[in-house]
Amino acid sequence: MSVDFDHCAIPPYLTISAGQYVTTAVTSDGRAWRISVISGDLDQLGPKSGAFITIDSGEYSACAARADGGVECWPSPIDDPDGYLNINAPKTGEYVQLAVTDHYACGLDVDGKVRCWWPYRDGVATTRDGVYSDIAMSSYSKAYTACALDAVTRLPECWNIAWDIPPAVPMLDIARTAGGSCAVLEDHTLTCSGYVGIPPTGDWYERVDCNQTVCCSLDAFGEVACWQASPKPSGMIDEVPPGPFVDVSVGWYHACALDAAGEATCWPGDWHVP
Repeated sequence: MSVDFDHCAIPPYLTISAGQYVTTAVTSDGRAWRISVISGDLDQLGPKSGAFITIDSGEYSACAARADGGVECWPSPIDDPDGYLNINAPKTGEYVQLAVTDHYACGLDVDGKVRCWWPYRDGVATTRDGVYSDIAMSSYSKAYTACALDAVTRLPECWNIAWDIPPAVPMLDIARTAGGSCAVLEDHTLTCSGYVGIPPTGDWYERVDCNQTVCCSLDAFGEVACWQASPKPSGMIDEVPPGPFVDVSVGWYHACALDAAGEATCWPGDWHVP
């Protein structure tokens, strides 16, 4: 059997994103890929020529930013006759970071502005005042919560959050769950607020990422640790592979990590890799 490598995702990967029903990735040639967690089908997203720099996948849809700042979004691989699960690409803005959930998406543009959009708005984005350097989102019951870090002070600013507000201290990284937040502080320790379970107690962390029910951290040695952020059990907790890794992405039912060579590892199982 011959293989058409024009239609295969060839590492190294620049970035990888674990969603609910999909894993998405951008390879070093700038092409975007999606593999279905349900069927195992692999699709290239967007033009064969690539030119993407980052991608994020939510529960259903996925969006990627091109090198020119434009964004493309793709619908759910599962049936959605009403189109409610599919997020349109924003009509304005040039983006460098994206955060996609099940019904909403936000992006950080080249000016540090946060713009958010969702279905039925036809790609019209709302813009928040301020200049930011990072953004994190979560969703619960068809609503979303989000936090962004101020570009100068690194203090978190959150919206659509009623009670699980993170502490007003400088942060290097932040992630949202369905009921709380976890962050890496400037001294590289972890702090969590709201209902997020019990995080590890190491001395030096570089990264944290969460989904609705699980959070994973990346420490200074490139090792990943995952913990339960809700009572719902997950195989991600027990099957964390050894590193070293340079990045980690946590989906609903699986997680993925990249090593320094751009190779991807996903768990539980190994079939989530594009």
